[in-house]
Amino acid sequence: MQNKKNINETEFAIWGTGDRSSSFSKELSKMPVCYIDNDITKKGTTFFNRKVCHPSEIEDWGKFYIVIANSFYEEIRLQLQEKGLKEEVDFIYYGKIQNNKIKLKRLIDELQASMSRFKEEYKTYQQQTLIFGSMISFDKNSCTNFNQAYQAVEAETQFLMISETHAIEERAKEGKINFPYFCLPLMLWQNYHLTQSSYSRLEVTREIADYINNEEYRINAVQDFEGKNKDIAEGYASLFIYYADRYLRELFDFILPKRVCIWNQFYPFHCLIGAICKEKGIDLIYMEYGGLPGTYLIERTGQMGESAPAVHWKEFQKLEVDEGDIEKANEIYTFLKTSGINRKEQPENSELENAKSIIKKDWPIIVYTGQNDYESGMYPYTDKAKKYHSPIFSGSNEAAYYLAELAEQNNWNFIYKPHPLCLGEGVEEVRRKLPKNAILIERCNINDLVEWADLNITILSTTAYVSLIREKPVLMLGYTQLYKKGCTYEAFARDEIEAVIIEAVKAGYTQNQRKAFVEHVARLVKYYAYDDLSERPIRYGKDWRRLFAGEKIEF
Repeated sequence: MQNKKNINETEFAIWGTGDRSSSFSKELSKMPVCYIDNDITKKGTTFFNRKVCHPSEIEDWGKFYIVIANSFYEEIRLQLQEKGLKEEVDFIYYGKIQNNKIKLKRLIDELQASMSRFKEEYKTYQQQTLIFGSMISFDKNSCTNFNQAYQAVEAETQFLMISETHAIEERAKEGKINFPYFCLPLMLWQNYHLTQSSYSRLEVTREIADYINNEEYRINAVQDFEGKNKDIAEGYASLFIYYADRYLRELFDFILPKRVCIWNQFYPFHCLIGAICKEKGIDLIYMEYGGLPGTYLIERTGQMGESAPAVHWKEFQKLEVDEGDIEKANEIYTFLKTSGINRKEQPENSELENAKSIIKKDWPIIVYTGQNDYESGMYPYTDKAKKYHSPIFSGSNEAAYYLAELAEQNNWNFIYKPHPLCLGEGVEEVRRKLPKNAILIERCNINDLVEWADLNITILSTTAYVSLIREKPVLMLGYTQLYKKGCTYEAFARDEIEAVIIEAVKAGYTQNQRKAFVEHVARLVKYYAYDDLSERPIRYGKDWRRLFAGEKIEF
Protein backbone atom coordinates (compact mmCIF):
# COMPACT_ATOMS: atom_id res chain seq x y z
CA MET A 1 0.00 0.00 0.00
CA GLN A 2 1.32 3.46 -0.94
CA ASN A 3 2.43 5.58 2.03
CA LYS A 4 0.44 8.73 1.45
CA LYS A 5 1.97 10.50 4.46
CA ASN A 6 5.28 10.75 2.60
CA ILE A 7 4.45 13.45 0.11
CA ASN A 8 7.65 12.74 -1.81
CA GLU A 9 6.19 9.37 -2.79
CA THR A 10 2.73 10.41 -3.96
CA GLU A 11 0.87 13.02 -5.97
CA PHE A 12 -0.46 15.70 -3.63
CA ALA A 13 -2.25 19.06 -3.58
CA ILE A 14 -1.90 21.85 -1.02
CA TRP A 15 -5.05 23.49 0.34
CA GLY A 16 -4.30 27.15 0.99
CA THR A 17 -2.58 30.07 -0.73
CA GLY A 18 -1.68 32.22 2.27
CA ASP A 19 1.36 32.64 4.50
CA ARG A 20 1.27 29.08 5.87
CA SER A 21 1.08 27.58 2.41
CA SER A 22 3.82 29.89 1.17
CA SER A 23 6.24 29.02 3.98
CA PHE A 24 5.50 25.29 3.64
CA SER A 25 5.94 25.37 -0.14
CA LYS A 26 9.39 26.93 0.21
CA GLU A 27 10.55 23.86 2.15
CA LEU A 28 9.43 21.30 -0.41
CA SER A 29 11.76 19.32 -2.64
CA LYS A 30 8.77 18.27 -4.75
CA MET A 31 5.95 20.65 -5.68
CA PRO A 32 2.22 19.85 -5.50
CA VAL A 33 0.04 19.05 -8.50
CA CYS A 34 -2.02 22.15 -7.72
CA TYR A 35 -3.21 24.42 -4.92
CA ILE A 36 -6.81 24.56 -3.68
CA ASP A 37 -8.57 27.59 -2.22
CA ASN A 38 -12.18 28.36 -1.27
CA ASP A 39 -11.73 31.97 -2.44
CA ILE A 40 -13.47 32.00 -5.83
CA THR A 41 -11.46 35.08 -6.90
CA LYS A 42 -8.28 32.98 -6.87
CA LYS A 43 -9.68 30.36 -9.24
CA GLY A 44 -7.43 30.00 -12.28
CA THR A 45 -4.58 32.08 -10.83
CA THR A 46 -1.16 30.62 -10.05
CA PHE A 47 0.72 30.15 -6.78
CA PHE A 48 4.35 28.99 -6.86
CA ASN A 49 3.83 28.41 -10.59
CA ARG A 50 1.01 25.94 -9.98
CA LYS A 51 -2.67 26.38 -10.83
CA VAL A 52 -5.03 27.44 -8.02
CA CYS A 53 -8.26 25.39 -8.17
CA HIS A 54 -11.58 26.07 -6.53
CA PRO A 55 -13.06 22.96 -4.84
CA SER A 56 -15.96 23.01 -7.32
CA GLU A 57 -13.48 22.21 -10.12
CA ILE A 58 -12.23 18.97 -8.58
CA GLU A 59 -14.22 15.92 -9.69
CA ASP A 60 -12.05 13.09 -8.33
CA TRP A 61 -10.94 13.81 -4.75
CA GLY A 62 -9.15 10.47 -4.53
CA LYS A 63 -6.57 11.20 -7.21
CA PHE A 64 -4.18 12.98 -4.86
CA TYR A 65 -3.32 13.38 -1.21
CA ILE A 66 -4.25 16.75 0.30
CA VAL A 67 -2.01 18.73 2.65
CA ILE A 68 -3.93 21.50 4.45
CA ALA A 69 -1.74 24.58 5.02
CA ASN A 70 -4.44 27.01 6.08
CA SER A 71 -5.61 28.65 9.32
CA PHE A 72 -9.18 27.43 8.67
CA TYR A 73 -8.20 23.78 9.18
CA GLU A 74 -11.36 22.86 11.10
CA GLU A 75 -13.68 24.13 8.35
CA ILE A 76 -11.64 22.49 5.57
CA ARG A 77 -11.48 19.20 7.50
CA LEU A 78 -15.29 19.13 7.70
CA GLN A 79 -15.52 20.09 4.03
CA LEU A 80 -13.32 17.13 3.04
CA GLN A 81 -15.06 14.70 5.39
CA GLU A 82 -18.37 15.62 3.74
CA LYS A 83 -16.80 14.37 0.50
CA GLY A 84 -15.99 11.03 2.14
CA LEU A 85 -12.28 11.69 2.76
CA LYS A 86 -10.59 10.52 6.00
CA GLU A 87 -8.16 12.52 8.11
CA GLU A 88 -4.54 11.26 7.89
CA VAL A 89 -5.63 8.74 5.24
CA ASP A 90 -6.69 11.11 2.46
CA PHE A 91 -5.59 14.46 3.93
CA ILE A 92 -3.31 15.77 6.66
CA TYR A 93 -2.40 19.01 8.41
CA TYR A 94 0.92 20.33 7.10
CA GLY A 95 2.36 20.73 10.59
CA LYS A 96 2.37 16.98 11.13
CA ILE A 97 5.00 16.43 8.46
CA GLN A 98 7.58 18.99 9.59
CA ASN A 99 10.88 18.47 11.41
CA ASN A 100 10.71 21.23 14.00
CA LYS A 101 14.32 21.29 15.17
CA ILE A 102 15.61 21.78 11.64
CA LYS A 103 12.86 24.29 10.92
CA LEU A 104 13.56 26.32 14.09
CA LYS A 105 17.25 26.65 13.28
CA ARG A 106 16.34 27.93 9.81
CA LEU A 107 13.88 30.43 11.31
CA ILE A 108 16.49 31.80 13.73
CA ASP A 109 19.08 32.09 10.94
CA GLU A 110 16.51 34.02 8.88
CA LEU A 111 15.90 36.40 11.81
CA GLN A 112 19.58 37.25 12.03
CA ALA A 113 19.91 37.71 8.27
CA SER A 114 16.78 39.87 8.25
CA MET A 115 18.16 42.24 10.90
CA SER A 116 21.43 42.65 8.99
CA ARG A 117 19.50 43.44 5.82
CA PHE A 118 17.24 45.91 7.64
CA LYS A 119 20.23 47.82 9.05
CA GLU A 120 21.81 48.01 5.63
CA GLU A 121 18.69 49.13 3.74
CA TYR A 122 17.15 51.57 6.23
CA LYS A 123 20.03 53.56 7.67
CA THR A 124 18.26 56.84 6.83
CA TYR A 125 14.92 56.03 8.49
CA GLN A 126 15.75 57.13 12.03
CA GLN A 127 13.02 59.09 13.87
CA GLN A 128 10.25 58.12 11.45
CA THR A 129 6.92 56.27 11.68
CA LEU A 130 6.79 52.46 11.58
CA ILE A 131 3.52 50.68 10.69
CA PHE A 132 3.22 47.02 11.74
CA GLY A 133 0.59 44.60 10.45
CA SER A 134 -0.62 42.17 7.81
CA MET A 135 -3.54 44.29 6.52
CA ILE A 136 -2.10 44.21 3.01
CA SER A 137 -2.89 40.47 2.84
CA PHE A 138 -6.64 41.07 3.10
CA ASP A 139 -6.31 44.26 1.00
CA LYS A 140 -9.86 45.77 1.23
CA ASN A 141 -8.47 48.90 -0.43
CA SER A 142 -5.56 49.04 2.02
CA CYS A 143 -2.89 49.29 -0.69
CA THR A 144 -4.59 52.32 -2.24
CA ASN A 145 -5.24 53.88 1.16
CA PHE A 146 -1.67 53.62 2.40
CA ASN A 147 -0.39 54.88 -0.96
CA GLN A 148 -2.56 57.98 -0.45
CA ALA A 149 -1.46 58.34 3.17
CA TYR A 150 2.20 58.21 2.15
CA GLN A 151 1.59 60.79 -0.57
CA ALA A 152 -0.12 63.09 1.95
CA VAL A 153 2.83 63.17 4.38
CA GLU A 154 5.79 62.48 2.10
CA ALA A 155 7.00 66.09 2.07
CA GLU A 156 7.07 66.32 5.89
CA THR A 157 7.92 62.85 7.15
CA GLN A 158 8.43 59.27 6.11
CA PHE A 159 6.73 56.10 7.15
CA LEU A 160 7.92 52.54 6.69
CA MET A 161 5.52 49.61 6.67
CA ILE A 162 6.86 46.58 8.51
CA SER A 163 4.88 43.79 6.87
CA GLU A 164 3.97 40.59 8.70
CA THR A 165 2.96 38.81 5.50
CA HIS A 166 4.58 37.87 2.20
CA ALA A 167 1.49 39.27 0.42
CA ILE A 168 3.13 42.70 0.34
CA GLU A 169 5.75 41.31 -2.05
CA GLU A 170 2.97 40.09 -4.36
CA ARG A 171 1.19 43.45 -4.23
CA ALA A 172 4.47 45.22 -5.01
CA LYS A 173 5.01 43.01 -8.07
CA GLU A 174 1.48 43.94 -9.18
CA GLY A 175 2.44 47.63 -8.96
CA LYS A 176 0.05 48.31 -6.07
CA ILE A 177 2.62 49.49 -3.50
CA ASN A 178 3.99 53.04 -3.75
CA PHE A 179 5.33 53.36 -0.20
CA PRO A 180 8.48 51.92 1.38
CA TYR A 181 8.12 48.59 3.15
CA PHE A 182 10.17 45.88 4.79
CA CYS A 183 8.94 42.29 4.91
CA LEU A 184 9.65 40.54 8.20
CA PRO A 185 11.17 37.05 8.19
CA LEU A 186 8.93 33.99 8.24
CA MET A 187 9.05 33.45 12.03
CA LEU A 188 7.33 36.82 12.57
CA TRP A 189 4.59 36.44 9.98
CA GLN A 190 1.05 36.50 11.34
CA ASN A 191 -0.68 33.10 11.54
CA TYR A 192 2.63 31.25 11.29
CA HIS A 193 3.92 28.85 13.93
CA LEU A 194 5.55 25.46 14.21
CA THR A 195 3.01 22.75 14.90
CA GLN A 196 3.05 19.53 16.88
CA SER A 197 5.22 16.99 15.15
CA SER A 198 6.21 13.42 15.88
CA TYR A 199 9.61 14.11 14.29
CA SER A 200 11.12 16.30 16.98
CA ARG A 201 10.64 18.19 20.27
CA LEU A 202 11.75 21.75 20.95
CA GLU A 203 13.87 22.72 23.92
CA VAL A 204 13.26 25.87 25.99
CA THR A 205 16.50 26.63 27.83
CA ARG A 206 16.70 28.07 31.33
CA GLU A 207 17.97 31.36 29.83
CA ILE A 208 14.89 31.66 27.59
CA ALA A 209 12.47 30.66 30.37
CA ASP A 210 14.00 33.26 32.72
CA TYR A 211 13.80 35.93 30.01
CA ILE A 212 10.09 35.21 29.50
CA ASN A 213 9.27 35.08 33.20
CA ASN A 214 11.05 38.36 33.90
CA GLU A 215 8.21 40.44 32.37
CA GLU A 216 4.45 39.97 32.75
CA TYR A 217 3.73 41.12 29.19
CA ARG A 218 5.95 38.31 27.85
CA ILE A 219 4.22 35.71 30.04
CA ASN A 220 0.82 36.91 28.80
CA ALA A 221 2.00 36.90 25.19
CA VAL A 222 3.14 33.27 25.49
CA GLN A 223 -0.23 32.25 26.94
CA ASP A 224 -2.09 34.13 24.20
CA PHE A 225 0.02 32.53 21.46
CA GLU A 226 -0.58 29.05 22.89
CA GLY A 227 -4.29 29.71 23.39
CA LYS A 228 -4.83 30.91 19.85
CA ASN A 229 -2.87 28.08 18.21
CA LYS A 230 -4.10 24.78 19.65
CA ASP A 231 -1.83 22.77 17.36
CA ILE A 232 1.34 24.66 18.32
CA ALA A 233 4.52 22.68 18.95
CA GLU A 234 5.35 22.35 22.64
CA GLY A 235 7.77 25.11 23.63
CA TYR A 236 7.41 27.10 20.42
CA ALA A 237 5.37 29.91 21.98
CA SER A 238 8.17 30.68 24.47
CA LEU A 239 10.79 30.48 21.73
CA PHE A 240 8.77 32.77 19.47
CA ILE A 241 8.25 35.41 22.17
CA TYR A 242 11.92 35.28 23.18
CA TYR A 243 13.30 35.77 19.67
CA ALA A 244 10.57 38.23 18.58
CA ASP A 245 11.12 40.44 21.64
CA ARG A 246 14.87 40.56 21.11
CA TYR A 247 14.44 41.25 17.38
CA LEU A 248 12.08 44.17 18.07
CA ARG A 249 14.38 45.68 20.68
CA GLU A 250 17.33 45.59 18.31
CA LEU A 251 15.21 47.09 15.51
CA PHE A 252 13.92 49.94 17.71
CA ASP A 253 17.38 50.67 19.14
CA PHE A 254 18.69 50.99 15.59
CA ILE A 255 15.92 53.04 13.94
CA LEU A 256 14.72 55.03 17.01
CA PRO A 257 11.16 55.41 15.67
CA LYS A 258 9.30 58.60 16.42
CA ARG A 259 5.92 56.88 16.16
CA VAL A 260 4.66 53.29 15.83
CA CYS A 261 1.28 52.23 14.44
CA ILE A 262 -0.02 48.72 15.09
CA TRP A 263 -2.87 47.10 13.17
CA ASN A 264 -4.78 45.17 15.89
CA GLN A 265 -3.56 45.72 19.44
CA PHE A 266 -4.09 42.21 20.76
CA TYR A 267 -2.05 39.92 18.51
CA PRO A 268 0.79 38.51 20.75
CA PHE A 269 3.57 39.99 18.56
CA HIS A 270 1.83 43.36 18.77
CA CYS A 271 1.59 43.09 22.55
CA LEU A 272 5.39 42.93 22.53
CA ILE A 273 5.59 46.02 20.31
CA GLY A 274 3.18 47.92 22.55
CA ALA A 275 5.10 47.07 25.73
CA ILE A 276 8.46 48.04 24.23
CA CYS A 277 7.07 51.32 22.87
CA LYS A 278 5.67 52.27 26.28
CA GLU A 279 8.96 51.35 27.95
CA LYS A 280 10.95 53.49 25.50
CA GLY A 281 8.48 56.39 25.38
CA ILE A 282 7.65 55.91 21.68
CA ASP A 283 4.37 57.44 20.47
CA LEU A 284 2.04 54.47 19.90
CA ILE A 285 -1.23 54.32 17.95
CA TYR A 286 -3.55 51.42 17.15
CA MET A 287 -5.50 50.89 13.95
CA GLU A 288 -8.28 48.47 13.00
CA TYR A 289 -11.55 48.24 11.09
CA GLY A 290 -14.40 49.94 12.93
CA GLY A 291 -17.54 48.22 14.16
CA LEU A 292 -19.47 50.61 11.90
CA PRO A 293 -18.90 49.22 8.36
CA GLY A 294 -16.91 51.59 6.17
CA THR A 295 -14.71 52.95 8.95
CA TYR A 296 -11.29 52.60 10.50
CA LEU A 297 -10.62 53.22 14.18
CA ILE A 298 -7.29 54.85 15.03
CA GLU A 299 -6.65 55.18 18.74
CA ARG A 300 -4.06 55.99 21.37
CA THR A 301 -5.61 54.69 24.59
CA GLY A 302 -6.26 51.20 23.20
CA GLN A 303 -8.90 49.25 21.35
CA MET A 304 -12.32 47.81 22.24
CA GLY A 305 -12.94 48.34 25.98
CA GLU A 306 -9.67 50.28 26.27
CA SER A 307 -10.80 52.82 23.65
CA ALA A 308 -11.59 56.43 24.54
CA PRO A 309 -15.38 56.15 23.92
CA ALA A 310 -15.51 53.19 26.34
CA VAL A 311 -13.16 54.47 29.05
CA HIS A 312 -14.26 58.12 28.81
CA TRP A 313 -17.86 57.41 27.90
CA LYS A 314 -19.30 60.35 29.84
CA GLU A 315 -17.12 62.84 27.93
CA PHE A 316 -17.99 61.12 24.64
CA GLN A 317 -21.72 61.38 25.34
CA LYS A 318 -21.37 65.13 25.95
CA LEU A 319 -19.93 65.77 22.48
CA GLU A 320 -22.32 68.04 20.62
CA VAL A 321 -24.25 66.82 17.58
CA ASP A 322 -26.66 69.10 15.75
CA GLU A 323 -29.61 68.47 13.45
CA GLY A 324 -27.34 68.19 10.44
CA ASP A 325 -25.24 65.54 12.16
CA ILE A 326 -28.36 63.55 13.06
CA GLU A 327 -29.66 63.82 9.50
CA LYS A 328 -26.31 62.53 8.20
CA ALA A 329 -26.35 59.67 10.74
CA ASN A 330 -29.84 58.65 9.63
CA GLU A 331 -28.62 58.64 6.02
CA ILE A 332 -25.72 56.37 7.02
CA TYR A 333 -28.08 54.15 9.03
CA THR A 334 -30.41 53.73 6.03
CA PHE A 335 -27.52 53.06 3.65
CA LEU A 336 -25.98 50.38 5.88
CA LYS A 337 -29.31 48.66 6.45
CA THR A 338 -30.34 48.55 2.79
CA SER A 339 -26.90 47.71 1.38
CA GLY A 340 -26.07 45.00 3.94
CA ILE A 341 -22.35 45.77 3.72
CA ASN A 342 -20.26 44.14 6.41
CA ARG A 343 -16.64 44.11 7.55
CA LYS A 344 -16.32 40.67 5.93
CA GLU A 345 -17.80 38.98 2.87
CA GLN A 346 -20.72 36.85 4.04
CA PRO A 347 -21.01 33.14 3.15
CA GLU A 348 -24.17 31.53 1.85
CA ASN A 349 -25.04 27.99 2.95
CA SER A 350 -27.86 25.87 4.34
CA GLU A 351 -26.97 25.95 8.06
CA LEU A 352 -29.37 28.77 8.87
CA GLU A 353 -32.23 27.14 6.99
CA ASN A 354 -31.55 23.87 8.80
CA ALA A 355 -31.69 25.68 12.14
CA LYS A 356 -34.99 27.31 11.22
CA SER A 357 -36.50 23.90 10.52
CA ILE A 358 -35.76 22.45 13.98
CA ILE A 359 -36.44 25.31 16.41
CA LYS A 360 -39.51 25.48 18.63
CA LYS A 361 -41.75 27.88 16.72
CA ASP A 362 -43.41 29.47 19.75
CA TRP A 363 -40.18 30.06 21.71
CA PRO A 364 -38.14 33.30 21.49
CA ILE A 365 -34.97 33.03 19.38
CA ILE A 366 -31.82 34.02 21.27
CA VAL A 367 -28.70 34.32 19.11
CA TYR A 368 -25.31 34.48 20.80
CA THR A 369 -22.33 35.49 18.65
CA GLY A 370 -18.79 34.88 19.83
CA GLN A 371 -15.73 37.02 19.13
CA ASN A 372 -12.11 36.11 18.44
CA ASP A 373 -11.14 35.78 22.11
CA TYR A 374 -7.43 35.86 21.30
CA GLU A 375 -7.51 39.13 19.38
CA SER A 376 -10.02 41.16 21.40
CA GLY A 377 -8.25 41.60 24.73
CA MET A 378 -9.95 38.68 26.50
CA TYR A 379 -7.08 36.22 26.52
CA PRO A 380 -5.27 35.47 28.72
CA TYR A 381 -8.06 36.27 31.18
CA THR A 382 -6.12 38.61 33.45
CA ASP A 383 -7.37 41.32 35.82
CA LYS A 384 -6.91 43.77 32.94
CA ALA A 385 -9.04 41.62 30.61
CA LYS A 386 -11.75 41.48 33.26
CA LYS A 387 -11.62 45.24 33.92
CA TYR A 388 -11.61 46.48 30.32
CA HIS A 389 -13.14 43.73 28.19
CA SER A 390 -15.14 40.86 29.68
CA PRO A 391 -16.20 41.21 33.33
CA ILE A 392 -18.02 37.86 33.56
CA PHE A 393 -16.72 35.24 31.13
CA SER A 394 -13.19 34.15 30.22
CA GLY A 395 -14.14 33.09 26.69
CA SER A 396 -16.85 32.71 24.07
CA ASN A 397 -17.55 29.06 24.81
CA GLU A 398 -17.89 29.57 28.57
CA ALA A 399 -20.56 32.18 27.95
CA ALA A 400 -22.29 29.92 25.41
CA TYR A 401 -22.63 27.07 27.91
CA TYR A 402 -24.06 29.38 30.57
CA LEU A 403 -26.52 31.09 28.21
CA ALA A 404 -27.63 27.76 26.75
CA GLU A 405 -28.54 26.54 30.24
CA LEU A 406 -30.58 29.70 30.85
CA ALA A 407 -32.33 29.17 27.53
CA GLU A 408 -33.18 25.59 28.46
CA GLN A 409 -34.68 26.72 31.78
CA ASN A 410 -36.72 29.53 30.18
CA ASN A 411 -38.00 27.85 27.00
CA TRP A 412 -35.88 29.95 24.64
CA ASN A 413 -34.38 28.75 21.37
CA PHE A 414 -30.62 29.22 21.63
CA ILE A 415 -28.36 29.65 18.60
CA TYR A 416 -24.59 29.87 19.07
CA LYS A 417 -22.49 31.35 16.24
CA PRO A 418 -18.81 31.13 17.25
CA HIS A 419 -16.14 33.25 15.61
CA PRO A 420 -14.62 31.14 12.79
CA LEU A 421 -11.12 31.52 14.25
CA CYS A 422 -12.16 30.74 17.82
CA LEU A 423 -13.49 27.19 17.88
CA GLY A 424 -10.75 26.32 20.33
CA GLU A 425 -12.23 23.09 21.65
CA GLY A 426 -13.27 21.91 18.19
CA VAL A 427 -16.75 22.03 16.73
CA GLU A 428 -17.89 18.60 17.83
CA GLU A 429 -16.60 19.03 21.37
CA VAL A 430 -18.49 22.31 21.75
CA ARG A 431 -21.65 20.73 20.34
CA ARG A 432 -21.32 17.84 22.78
CA LYS A 433 -21.14 20.20 25.77
CA LEU A 434 -24.13 22.31 24.72
CA PRO A 435 -27.62 21.31 25.96
CA LYS A 436 -29.92 19.62 23.44
CA ASN A 437 -31.95 22.82 22.98
CA ALA A 438 -28.88 24.66 21.62
CA ILE A 439 -27.94 24.88 17.92
CA LEU A 440 -24.38 25.68 16.83
CA ILE A 441 -24.00 27.38 13.45
CA GLU A 442 -20.49 27.52 12.04
CA ARG A 443 -20.98 29.61 8.92
CA CYS A 444 -23.89 31.72 7.69
CA ASN A 445 -24.75 35.19 6.46
CA ILE A 446 -24.63 37.22 9.67
CA ASN A 447 -27.17 39.74 8.35
CA ASP A 448 -29.71 36.94 7.87
CA LEU A 449 -28.91 35.49 11.29
CA VAL A 450 -29.51 38.70 13.23
CA GLU A 451 -32.65 39.46 11.19
CA TRP A 452 -34.05 36.12 12.39
CA ALA A 453 -33.22 36.68 16.07
CA ASP A 454 -35.45 38.15 18.75
CA LEU A 455 -32.30 39.10 20.67
CA ASN A 456 -28.60 39.08 19.82
CA ILE A 457 -26.22 38.59 22.75
CA THR A 458 -22.48 39.09 22.56
CA ILE A 459 -19.53 39.91 24.75
CA LEU A 460 -17.47 41.94 22.28
CA SER A 461 -18.41 40.97 18.71
CA THR A 462 -19.05 43.68 16.14
CA THR A 463 -22.22 41.80 15.24
CA ALA A 464 -23.69 44.16 17.84
CA TYR A 465 -23.44 46.93 15.22
CA VAL A 466 -24.92 44.64 12.55
CA SER A 467 -27.90 43.97 14.82
CA LEU A 468 -28.47 47.63 15.70
CA ILE A 469 -28.28 48.62 12.04
CA ARG A 470 -30.98 46.02 11.35
CA GLU A 471 -33.03 47.32 14.30
CA LYS A 472 -32.66 44.22 16.45
CA PRO A 473 -32.09 44.38 20.22
CA VAL A 474 -28.62 43.67 21.55
CA LEU A 475 -27.44 42.55 24.98
CA MET A 476 -23.80 43.40 25.68
CA LEU A 477 -21.90 41.29 28.23
CA GLY A 478 -18.59 43.11 27.70
CA TYR A 479 -17.15 46.56 27.09
CA THR A 480 -16.75 48.10 23.63
CA GLN A 481 -17.33 51.55 22.13
CA LEU A 482 -21.06 50.85 22.67
CA TYR A 483 -20.63 50.89 26.45
CA LYS A 484 -23.15 53.18 28.19
CA LYS A 485 -24.40 54.63 24.91
CA GLY A 486 -28.04 53.81 25.61
CA CYS A 487 -28.59 51.80 22.43
CA THR A 488 -28.10 48.29 23.88
CA TYR A 489 -29.15 46.29 26.89
CA GLU A 490 -26.23 45.63 29.27
CA ALA A 491 -25.41 43.00 31.91
CA PHE A 492 -21.99 43.03 33.56
CA ALA A 493 -22.64 40.58 36.39
CA ARG A 494 -23.69 36.94 36.03
CA ASP A 495 -26.76 37.29 38.26
CA GLU A 496 -28.11 40.15 36.09
CA ILE A 497 -28.16 38.27 32.79
CA GLU A 498 -31.40 36.29 33.02
CA ALA A 499 -33.55 39.26 34.05
CA VAL A 500 -32.10 41.48 31.32
CA ILE A 501 -32.74 38.82 28.66
CA ILE A 502 -36.38 38.56 29.79
CA GLU A 503 -36.70 42.35 29.61
CA ALA A 504 -35.04 42.55 26.18
CA VAL A 505 -37.21 39.81 24.68
CA LYS A 506 -40.33 41.52 25.99
CA ALA A 507 -39.47 45.14 25.05
CA GLY A 508 -37.41 44.48 21.90
CA TYR A 509 -35.51 47.26 20.15
CA THR A 510 -37.05 50.44 21.56
CA GLN A 511 -37.45 53.86 19.97
CA ASN A 512 -35.16 55.30 22.64
CA GLN A 513 -32.47 52.78 21.71
CA ARG A 514 -32.82 53.62 18.02
CA LYS A 515 -32.54 57.34 18.81
CA ALA A 516 -29.47 56.68 20.99
CA PHE A 517 -27.84 54.59 18.25
CA VAL A 518 -28.37 57.30 15.63
CA GLU A 519 -26.75 59.80 18.02
CA HIS A 520 -23.90 57.35 18.59
CA VAL A 521 -23.34 57.04 14.84
CA ALA A 522 -23.40 60.83 14.54
CA ARG A 523 -20.68 61.18 17.22
CA LEU A 524 -18.63 58.34 15.77
CA VAL A 525 -18.35 59.79 12.29
CA LYS A 526 -17.94 63.40 13.47
CA TYR A 527 -15.39 62.96 16.26
CA TYR A 528 -13.92 59.48 16.30
CA ALA A 529 -14.18 57.06 13.34
CA TYR A 530 -12.24 57.47 10.10
CA ASP A 531 -13.37 56.91 6.52
CA ASP A 532 -11.90 53.66 5.16
CA LEU A 533 -12.15 55.22 1.66
CA SER A 534 -14.00 52.20 0.23
CA GLU A 535 -16.25 52.70 -2.77
CA ARG A 536 -19.77 53.61 -1.66
CA PRO A 537 -22.36 56.25 -2.59
CA ILE A 538 -21.99 58.28 0.61
CA ARG A 539 -18.87 59.32 2.53
CA TYR A 540 -18.61 59.36 6.32
CA GLY A 541 -15.85 59.43 8.91
CA LYS A 542 -12.81 61.64 9.27
CA ASP A 543 -9.83 61.73 6.90
CA TRP A 544 -6.97 59.70 8.42
CA ARG A 545 -4.33 60.12 5.72
CA ARG A 546 -2.31 62.80 7.52
CA LEU A 547 -2.25 61.10 10.91
CA PHE A 548 1.26 59.76 10.38
CA ALA A 549 2.48 63.36 10.26
CA GLY A 550 1.35 63.74 13.88
CA GLU A 551 -2.17 65.14 13.60
CA LYS A 552 -4.38 64.81 16.70
CA ILE A 553 -6.17 61.51 17.25
CA GLU A 554 -9.53 60.99 18.96
CA PHE A 555 -11.92 63.53 20.41
